[in-house]
Amino acid sequence: MDEVWKAIEAIGSLLVGIAAVIAALKSNGSEPSPKPKPKPPRRRRRPRR
Repeated sequence: MDEVWKAIEAIGSLLVGIAAVIAALKSNGSEPSPKPKPKPPRRRRRPRR
């Protein structure tokens, strides 16, 4: 049970760290930065026979 609690604490601290980074980035830039759109996966063309 101790290992589970350590894992939960690690995940929690990681989330807090990410939240802090996001907050710092938001407060740093005066103008809102556009969110980078995730690129759609490129479909491979089938070679014509």
